[in-house]
Amino acid sequence: MTRLSLRLTALALVALISACATSNSRDTEVTRFHLGTPIAKEAVHIKPADGTTADSLEYQQYFGVVAAELTAAGFTTSESSDAPLTAMVDVQRGLQQVPPKRSPVSIGIGGGSFGGNVGVGGSVNVPVGGSAGGQMYVTRLAVTLVSTAENAVAWEGSAVRTGEAGPESPTATMQALARALFQDFPGESGKTVKVPDPAPAAAE
Repeated sequence: MTRLSLRLTALALVALISACATSNSRDTEVTRFHLGTPIAKEAVHIKPADGTTADSLEYQQYFGVVAAELTAAGFTTSESSDAPLTAMVDVQRGLQQVPPKRSPVSIGIGGGSFGGNVGVGGSVNVPVGGSAGGQMYVTRLAVTLVSTAENAVAWEGSAVRTGEAGPESPTATMQALARALFQDFPGESGKTVKVPDPAPAAAE
């Protein structure tokens, strides 16, 4: 390998490391609870858990996102409060202080000169995939399915999504939370799992 190709390889590696360190990654963690008995896929009436914001445009948007995922899971939604099931929706958003996280993976760049005035002296270990900490945006979606006739909880779950400030819209965040929450419904009870975002569609 020539000195020029070694230099270009090193510069490309540094650029890749920089991109990994500054990427705007997000995680969705889901926890669900149920009794392990089958839950009938009946009509569901959706309402806010606090009972005070049902008419707000914000909650109507949340309802639409949750309704879409309930439908995909096999339920039907109903405007009637007498529906067999009631889905109580709670959304919380805010900032959370996150301590710095050191990456368990590092790349070593060996010492050596690449010619000219550019060179690398000694060996440098650059962490990949860590985070600088600081404030992160946290959004939590919680849904409780209640048997209307018995006034008893049949299923409940919450999904939490964290990430740096970035291009993801509140609607996209809610869609990711609802999709993760109802994935493989009813899910394993009492276990917190991390649900990855779906891979982006391949360009045609």
